[in-house]
Amino acid sequence: MYTTVKLPVGASRTLFGWLCFIHFVVLLSVVFLSLSTVVRFFLVMLVLLSLAHTLRQHYFRTAVNSVRAVVLRSDRSSVEPVEMIPGESSETWQLVLHADQPAADGERPLHTATLTSSYLVTPWLVLLNFKIEGRLRALPVLLFPDATDAEQLRRLRILLLH
Repeated sequence: MYTTVKLPVGASRTLFGWLCFIHFVVLLSVVFLSLSTVVRFFLVMLVLLSLAHTLRQHYFRTAVNSVRAVVLRSDRSSVEPVEMIPGESSETWQLVLHADQPAADGERPLHTATLTSSYLVTPWLVLLNFKIEGRLRALPVLLFPDATDAEQLRRLRILLLH
């Protein structure tokens, strides 16, 4: 039995709030450090650049390597675990990136990816790290319940936990 989970990734208000809160706390710490004004200015600029980059990558999803959708095709049932043969993969992960131009039919191309062993699954956040062949860095994907389809996210969490 094949299971397909397609998660379009949108903007999350929860993520926006956390990112702004964390960067605001760091800005307050920098402002109250006993450093020269020039050093504090550069640190404040560094924190603001970090906020802009992080929002562009994970909230607005307009950066080149931003993931717009995650597609999982698995031959595992979401209810009962299947015993795996070593070396045989039962999952195919595909990513839609922002940088890819849509084809004539309006669909963006899919990139086959590998889920790294470092991922986090909680009821309020799913953090996935993907490796795409030919790219040096892994692509992180933050999935909050308010940024995607709740039912598809629930199915993905079940598949990842079993």
